[in-house]
Amino acid sequence: MSRPSIATFPFASGFFISRRLCSDWSVSAVKKTGKEEFSGRRGRWRSVSHVHDRFCVVTSSNSSGTAPKYCPFLDAEDSPAVCVLECLRRLTVGKADFAVLQAEEIFVASKTSSPQVLITNELRLWKEYKYEYQMVVIVRNTLNITGISDLRGKRFCHPGFDLQHDWTDVTSNCEPNMTIMENRLKSSSEFFGSACKPGSWVGDPSFDEILKSKYPNLCQLCDVPRQCSNLDKYWGPKGVLLCLSDEAGDVAWARLDDTLFHFGINPDGPALAVPAEFSVLCPNGNLEPLAPLTARSPPPCSWMSRPWGVVAARSKIALEVQKLVSMLDNAVYRTWQWALQYLLTRHTHSIVEIETMLTPEDYLSKADGFLSASAQFSCGMSRSVKMCTPTLLEEAKCSWMREASLAYGLSPAVSCLGPEGEDGKNDDVNHCLESVAKGSADVAVLDTKDQLLAERSGFLNKNYDLYNLIN
Repeated sequence: MSRPSIATFPFASGFFISRRLCSDWSVSAVKKTGKEEFSGRRGRWRSVSHVHDRFCVVTSSNSSGTAPKYCPFLDAEDSPAVCVLECLRRLTVGKADFAVLQAEEIFVASKTSSPQVLITNELRLWKEYKYEYQMVVIVRNTLNITGISDLRGKRFCHPGFDLQHDWTDVTSNCEPNMTIMENRLKSSSEFFGSACKPGSWVGDPSFDEILKSKYPNLCQLCDVPRQCSNLDKYWGPKGVLLCLSDEAGDVAWARLDDTLFHFGINPDGPALAVPAEFSVLCPNGNLEPLAPLTARSPPPCSWMSRPWGVVAARSKIALEVQKLVSMLDNAVYRTWQWALQYLLTRHTHSIVEIETMLTPEDYLSKADGFLSASAQFSCGMSRSVKMCTPTLLEEAKCSWMREASLAYGLSPAVSCLGPEGEDGKNDDVNHCLESVAKGSADVAVLDTKDQLLAERSGFLNKNYDLYNLIN
């Protein structure tokens, strides 16, 4: 089987698998010579009607090699599966029946699908952990912190901007002549006395160097301040806690699981710092001491909880999907069920049933701080990139891109300007080119065939940029 191509949307890549669902823990299949069903745990074949439901597995960008290795198993004679793409969009518009979604995809689904989609199962790396990870603020007790405002002027340890740990600044700065990232950096620089925020701040190395020379106090606490890189002793989820326990900093933004390990709380082991000297600062300003915590204690307050990946299904077949997915833990090696289990879990995650199936929005609302994590820094919300779309189809694609960018915390937001006319049938690109020329739009997306029109309109001069977008 040839390797599938990459989908054009970063949140929509994956596999589409066609199958038939039955009740009572049955697995259905379609043979080349007829229509048969394998039913029950002991197994028996009987004729069934030819009805298909559709299953998607979302893949990540680093999963190259997965499709050619595992999809051939799904070509087996008794397998009802075949690999294709574009899962999330298919699921939310009813062209697929269930899919594996990560937290950002669940967020997009919550904006486009509820209540047609329900969350049926979680895919947990650690079965006993309720969330993939939780972020906490650890403070030194000698500071006598009584609220968030007391953090002003303190020494701050941060794991690094190039780690996706959803840090939300405690204060915001919004100067219109600065980029959103620089506003974030200036805000932190003015709020904290000094800090260690190692690693790349922005993707452009030259601009990264400029920013670090402009806000040197944000590298002041690092082990090698002049480099302030991801090779620093205090970089990363473990380094940020060393920054705190080495007394370089007063307050740290850290993962809860790493915090419990660092202080010898869970799993039980040698502590790298004394828990009695530190507390967890809650979003409401209260303090919860670390010292009484044990491996069996309820977790302390967190600022943000990231949900596990999930199986999401159309509500009409959600119960059947839940039964099928839960059965895959008993898959036999090198069968299509085993291959399907790998595409779902990579054979590393446990499949956990959700007792009461939830809509994507309700599921995310149970994760403390996740929905508000990207919204608390509001500077970018006042800005937008206005994209002109000449057709309704392009406007729909733009809307998907907007929701996905918000889910991944990208800013400023995309604002989609639809086609002219109430019927939306004007597919002439002239009005988009004119909108960019007048400044009422920032971007116009054109087909290759429209490049000549852009050239004749004078858009390929020093005032406008033309980019080739390769699918």
